[in-house]
Amino acid sequence: MLKTKDVIGLPVINLNDGKQIGKVKDILFDNISRKAVALEMAEKAGLFKKSESFLKMEQVHSIGKDAVTIEDLEQNNDTPTDLTDFKASTLIGRNILQENGSTIGKVGEINFSFPEGAMVSISINDAKNSLFGGEKGMVDLDKIRAIGKDAVIVYNQ
Repeated sequence: MLKTKDVIGLPVINLNDGKQIGKVKDILFDNISRKAVALEMAEKAGLFKKSESFLKMEQVHSIGKDAVTIEDLEQNNDTPTDLTDFKASTLIGRNILQENGSTIGKVGEINFSFPEGAMVSISINDAKNSLFGGEKGMVDLDKIRAIGKDAVIVYNQ
């Protein structure tokens, strides 16, 4: 199981020539299939300029603790606009509501599998009782009813 915080910031290395082609900037999730579908990558384009591209999860050879490795260098520069609301960076901090309307916390972390990309669980941060939003617990995928633009809805507990 991988945590989004452990993947974001990792260098992306091409296995064919050993060159770093960028760093993972974000992870895009599909809210319907509930899978990680692409890595947003920041790559150096010039002295002070960076460009962004996307690697589909199928292009990723491996995700290790120190790097993401790929064999196929073909990148997609088109932002999947229908998924921009479901980047890890926009999901983290989103309210988690029960069906009865009570807030149980905020999304703290997203845990997913590789190579499938399937979401496994999300951690709940307790933003009300902790200055730094300490972790309050976990919600397994089967307890999540919907992942929306404004909130994650879970079944009543």
